[in-house]
Parts: sequence; structure tokens; C-alpha cells
Amino acid sequence: MPRLKRGVHMTTLAPEVDGGIELIHELRRQGWVVSIGHTSAGVEVLDQAFDAGARHLTHFYNAMIGLHHRDIGVVGWALTKDDVTFDIIADGIHVHPKMLEFACRSKSPDKVSLISDSVAPTGLGDGEYEIWGEKVSVINGCTRNERGSIAGSVSTMLEGVKMMRALGFSDVEVVKMASTNPAKLLGIDQTHGSIEVGKRADLVGLDAYGDVAFAMIGGKIVSET
Repeated sequence: MPRLKRGVHMTTLAPEVDGGIELIHELRRQGWVVSIGHTSAGVEVLDQAFDAGARHLTHFYNAMIGLHHRDIGVVGWALTKDDVTFDIIADGIHVHPKMLEFACRSKSPDKVSLISDSVAPTGLGDGEYEIWGEKVSVINGCTRNERGSIAGSVSTMLEGVKMMRALGFSDVEVVKMASTNPAKLLGIDQTHGSIEVGKRADLVGLDAYGDVAFAMIGGKIVSET
């Protein structure tokens, strides 16, 4: 079986910081995947970042300037820039389901990757947890830090897949967003991300209800129901 490509590096940065464009150039020269995020950059700076090689956005909508009818912001720039891709948190909390559907349909499932943005309490239920040196509470599946801001998620990729299916995306479209597109983003799609002869068989099989029926790593079943 082919092994995961070693030395795949990815980072997120705000291109408007001092030296941001130069840093993108240098990281790309070294083979890094550079994503734009936590940014309030204007269109001119975003275009410079794109030309320098940053052509992906991290957790779309969140921590960036939104769309306005007189100012396209980071969100509008990404939606209208053909070669830009983005990942998005599909938990229904970070992004309203209707806005989630709007973004993914507008960009097309060919250019979107699903992410969970999950933090340490994922799977532990509601309660209070110590993360990054501060208290984070989880109430009804929503995380909040001591300032009242959302602090990551406690959703899983499976929940994201179920959300997209509930919004009417086909299984083919969901598989692209959950598996194929992330592999392309990281440059490992020749060996991972889809079911093809010669690719590594890291697979999750779902039953008719969308629950996990089995998990396979390297062609060997490691879990099944």
C-alpha cells in the first residue's frame, strides 16, 4: 500500500500582517500549503496573497470580513474568485445551515472541503473544560470561552457529513467535500481521498442511516458494527 506523503505542511495566516505577502511567497517556495484566515484584508491584499500562492480559506465565514452589498469583503472575494477554495465548519452552529448551503452551492462542491474544527472536549458531552489555559464550556453542543465567543466545535466529520446530506447534497458531492477535496488541497490525491486501484484503502463505510458501519485503515478493517 502507498504511504502518506511525508513533509506535507499547511498553515493559515492573515495576509495583511506586516510581511504577510512575502511570507506567503517564501512558504510556497518551500512547498507549504498556505491558507488565508482570521483576516480583515481588503480585496487588493487578497489578490496579492492569491498571486503569491495562497488560494484557500480557512473555516469560511468565521473570523473574516463577511459579505455586504457595497463591500464584498473576504467572503465575497472568495465566492467570486474562480480558483479560490475554502473549508467550512458544517456543524450548524458556526454557520447557519442555510448559509452553509448557500456557500457550498455558490462555490460548488468541487471547491469546498468540510472540517470539524473540533477541540479536546469532542465526544465528552456538555460541561466545563480547561483548554489553552482558559475555561471553555460546552452547552447543548456549543462551545464558549470565558468571553462568550465560540471556541472551536465538538462536532465530528460524521456529523458534518450528515448535515450536508440533510441539506440535499448528494452522496457524491458530500464525498468530494469530506474526502477527495481535502486530499487535493494537501497534494496527496494521487494516493488518498477516493476509491481507486493503487490508492491507499483508508475507508469509512456508512449504513443506510448514515451511521458508521465499518472503518478500514490500509486495507484492513479496524472497526465494524
